[in-house]
Amino acid sequence: MMMDATFSAVYNSFRAVLDVANHFSRLKIHFTKVFSAFALVRTIRYLYRRLQWMIGLRRDSENEDLWAESEGTVACLGAEDRATNSAKSWPIFLFFAVILGGPYLIWKLLSTHSDEVT
Repeated sequence: MMMDATFSAVYNSFRAVLDVANHFSRLKIHFTKVFSAFALVRTIRYLYRRLQWMIGLRRDSENEDLWAESEGTVACLGAEDRATNSAKSWPIFLFFAVILGGPYLIWKLLSTHSDEVT
């Protein structure tokens, strides 16, 4: 009975892992469909603007719109934006703290346990 229970537990956990992988593949397909819909909307918008430019209803081109948009984005960068960009290095410090601190704490705990035993 123990072997049967162990087999059932291993089989069920393996099936759970396969189901998670299946859900991730479905999620990828769903995101692909959503992003392709966004690309379709952008393409239709581009074709509409291009048609307006060819007819003469619109004088400026798409390139000028993009340059104006990027110029506005760069102009919005201020001192507080630069300060927040420089403060994003804390995940690196946290990573190194876990990488170096974890083994150190384990070593300290094991060394105090071995001192008590002797």
